[in-house]
Amino acid sequence: MNDKSDIAIKASNLSKAFKMYKKPSDMVWEILTGKRHHQEFWALSDINFELKRGEVIGVIGRNGAGKSTLLRILAGTLDKTSGEVAINGKVSAILELGTGFHPEHSGRENIYMGGMCLGMSKDEIDKKMDEIIEFSGLYKYIDNSFKTYSLGMQARLSFSLAIHQEPDILIIDEALSAGDAIFVNKCLAKIRQICQSDTTVLFVSHSTEMINMFCNKAIWLHDGMIVANDVADLVIKAYQRYINEQSHSYLRSSVGNNDSFCSRDLIELREKGGYLDLKDNQDFFKYGSKEAVITEFKIFDNKGKERYELLSGEHIEISLKYKGYKYFDWKLHGACRIFTSNGLLVFTPNSMDDGCQRQESLFENGEFRFIFSPLLLGQGEYKLSAFILMEKNGEFRWLDYHDRVYSIKIKSSKYQYNYIVEHPIKISHISSL
Repeated sequence: MNDKSDIAIKASNLSKAFKMYKKPSDMVWEILTGKRHHQEFWALSDINFELKRGEVIGVIGRNGAGKSTLLRILAGTLDKTSGEVAINGKVSAILELGTGFHPEHSGRENIYMGGMCLGMSKDEIDKKMDEIIEFSGLYKYIDNSFKTYSLGMQARLSFSLAIHQEPDILIIDEALSAGDAIFVNKCLAKIRQICQSDTTVLFVSHSTEMINMFCNKAIWLHDGMIVANDVADLVIKAYQRYINEQSHSYLRSSVGNNDSFCSRDLIELREKGGYLDLKDNQDFFKYGSKEAVITEFKIFDNKGKERYELLSGEHIEISLKYKGYKYFDWKLHGACRIFTSNGLLVFTPNSMDDGCQRQESLFENGEFRFIFSPLLLGQGEYKLSAFILMEKNGEFRWLDYHDRVYSIKIKSSKYQYNYIVEHPIKISHISSL
């Protein structure tokens, strides 16, 4: 068991209810009569998790899932209804940019006021003042009144202030939604630096790519309950499966598919007190309408030997075999996707691009072959998805989708470091005359 000092944040049966009134006068009548005139909305229900020192954890979920409510409670700006929260260390929260700023005061004066609202002393602000202004890039405007700033400039100043504290625990809630591209890139670099330090970071974003970039673990919230709490890559894949099924009605239908995962399933799962088992459940990431299914996915070298550790530049062939169960007068396609180890999509070879397709009964077996000669992937580990789909008049239907359940390892005969592409190249040099 871990020593208590290793735990930065611990939430135990944490719950939060809000009182919902149909009209403002109901609140007055409730105060006067002592009788209940409201309904309770439980934004969080029995939240349990631990965050160790130095960990970076992402929180994902749809709007209304309870993400911001959770962060506000952890930051101390919102009271809980029940349960316990233990915080071990100094907390800095970037929740609402511009907290403590006054429109009539200058940017410099607002740095003092905002910094004190964030718990910084005047001496701390004095020491950080030049660094904050430099990071914001607002030298010319720092002594102008805050109300003359554009929304992007206001975001830059308030984020610059918040990011230059030195907390033990940093809580970030979608703070990068404002600001220009150059400043956002600067913020991302700063956040990456913080994440690589001993600071504990709790990060909320709708961008699963950003969660994958920064976080080693993730929590998926749904209707105020934790559905999954695991390695970031697994939680993101599970959440993307849910989004895909919610976006395509045929994936939620009962036609040949008893494995669809909808909101009802999530609620039933949490009512039983359980989380999704993701580490030992690869079949969870194999889903689709199932009118045809993938029966085999293998990788072969130029001698026909099955291999999953290869050299860049080799000839390889990917075999995707399937079996059909139902007839459709649609074009049948096969495809695979190749991802880096941190979830970046490299490319998607598919039969649509190559003009290879079948238009026939699905009541039979078949195979798609993807030939790479040579394979130009650079050194590193990669994850692969495989799927078969149908297309008709621009409409697509996933039959079976295996989301990043396969992997390969590529080695280079030239380089020792990891990279994505090893492309043939000739280099010439012309000396100056």
